[in-house]
Amino acid sequence: MERELLARVYHQRVALFRFRDLFHLRDSRIPRVPRWLWILLLVELLSVLAGAADSDSDTEMAAVNDSVRFSNLPERCQYLVAEVQVFERKCRGSFPLVAFTKYRDTFIKAGEPFALYMPSTLDHVLVLMKKSSLQECRRFEVVDVGKFICLDHDHNETIVLDKTNIYCFPFHIQLPDDLMQDCVREQKTSHIHLEDVLRARRGIIHYTFGGSGADTCQTVLPWLSIMTLITIVAWQPQLLLPVLQSLPVLLLLVLLRFLLLASR
Repeated sequence: MERELLARVYHQRVALFRFRDLFHLRDSRIPRVPRWLWILLLVELLSVLAGAADSDSDTEMAAVNDSVRFSNLPERCQYLVAEVQVFERKCRGSFPLVAFTKYRDTFIKAGEPFALYMPSTLDHVLVLMKKSSLQECRRFEVVDVGKFICLDHDHNETIVLDKTNIYCFPFHIQLPDDLMQDCVREQKTSHIHLEDVLRARRGIIHYTFGGSGADTCQTVLPWLSIMTLITIVAWQPQLLLPVLQSLPVLLLLVLLRFLLLASR
């Protein structure tokens, strides 16, 4: 009687860890599952355990420790909201390799989108760096570092951007000059816009770090794991039992991923 009880306890404990049986099948009657299916599953498991859900934008932000993530406009940028200012797009293109090599900006790479905007006063020029929905607007007003009002349509559309940063320089900077010259050369933009940028007294650079490819990766990887398990079971139904026996481990992985995403 005691032996039977011990045997049951032993088998129940082993059943919780049957996930390893998926990788050590001894029954020659069951065909081997393609290796690429295991690789797909391992990608998801390793990404959870290693915390690989961190986005590229978070890495870029953490690389510069003295870079402040503002919840509101910094004091130096308050003039953007002190009075109503409508910024109008003067140029839009891809960040040129020459500018990337010249300025060594670690927040943007060559080929990423940028756009230049100026208010009607032509007193300052605003450079939008990296892809964002704000670049689709021809005219907008600034509300906060990550909040804008697009004025392209009959009704005002509020645009909220996540993970943004802004730098307001109380003097003229050369970066907008070079970008506008590139627009004139590559896109045949009017020389009048170039002259306006050259006369601007202040420069502003705005970065949008959200919506990167790594954010998509956070969404794709969990579904990739689920589809991989479904494919494995569909490939060989005999594997359904080991998969079901490994549910506690899978639920633990789901909980870990939820905690990782909730801590972002």
